[in-house]
Amino acid sequence: MKSGMMKRSILYFLIATALCFQTVFSQSTKTVLFLGDSLSSGYGVSEEDSFFDQIKKKLNSENSKWAFVNISQPGSTSSSGYDRLEFQLKHRSIDVLFLELGGNDALRGYSPKELKKNLFKIIDEAKKKGLKVILVGLALPANYEEAFRNAYEGAFEAASRKADIYIPSLLSILKDRKYFQDDYIHPNEKGHQLLAQYLAPYIRKSLQ
Repeated sequence: MKSGMMKRSILYFLIATALCFQTVFSQSTKTVLFLGDSLSSGYGVSEEDSFFDQIKKKLNSENSKWAFVNISQPGSTSSSGYDRLEFQLKHRSIDVLFLELGGNDALRGYSPKELKKNLFKIIDEAKKKGLKVILVGLALPANYEEAFRNAYEGAFEAASRKADIYIPSLLSILKDRKYFQDDYIHPNEKGHQLLAQYLAPYIRKSLQ
């Protein structure tokens, strides 16, 4: 009888210890979710050359408890962002949202008001769930009408007031043609390397 009770006590102790370690691990792990379009998905370059993969490797070398998830999809617009974020929030713990959407909205001529509404909805949901938000803006090229460019940039600036970190534009960081693919829209390997170097400190700051 005593032997059986002792065995059960030891078993309960081991289970409790395992749960304790699991809780500590869960609390110490932080996850960054990248929600974007072809720019963040690494369109046109290998996975290991994308700025996402380079940032993941660099920051994981500093802290193995930092996790990185990329659900960016080429062609995505801001209208898809909320549902995709909601799905992820139901299935995983997320601490930081890297939000890079809006480029395809402009290409398709979507209303800046609709873009603003979508960005607000995504960021509000993220903040409600306790996430830090890094918002990437958009600087449209000069071939767009000035009023349209100003309205789009205004939508991002308004949304940036809800975010924790705002990066006005990524492509404007790449000031030379040598950093782009032939379409002059998507970064090449050198461009992604430069973006990874630029973005890593912001991602690190959001995790600390």
